[in-house]
Amino acid sequence: MGLRWLSSLFGVIAAGFPAAADVAFSDLYLAAIRGEAEKVEAILLWGADPNEPGWLGLTPLSAAMRSCAATPEVVYALTKGGADIEARSGAGATPLMLAWQMGRPDLAEMLLALGADPKARNMYGDTAEEYALYFSGQLPDEAFATLRFTSLGLVRKSGDGSEMCGPA
Repeated sequence: MGLRWLSSLFGVIAAGFPAAADVAFSDLYLAAIRGEAEKVEAILLWGADPNEPGWLGLTPLSAAMRSCAATPEVVYALTKGGADIEARSGAGATPLMLAWQMGRPDLAEMLLALGADPKARNMYGDTAEEYALYFSGQLPDEAFATLRFTSLGLVRKSGDGSEMCGPA
């Protein structure tokens, strides 16, 4: 029973589906999350797709935003190579949202300078501006939830039944 998953994996691969490692970790993706700007540039020169999604559906730019090793040089190389600065993760988060979420205001400011939309919304209705406020500690947890529910046009009730926020 312990190796059942392995035989299933081999069955999927044999059926013509790519192995998870092949999809998730391309050379470009790995160079981006490792902060290797020169490698990113070289791989892009060889024709790699800067918008090919990998692990969790993240593009190399979005993955770089989630990496502690990401540098402005990597962001510049990816965007110069054609990376979409508005690419969406599975939850609809943009690279700008991910930069704020990961506490990288340097990368967030760079993306804004490159034209990232601070008003873009994820699938829950949150904007990149709200991410900036929330993840910088300027917006408490409850306010983030309130903004989310307000932007969706929903009303949320508190424990005593009173409205916590009204429809947008």
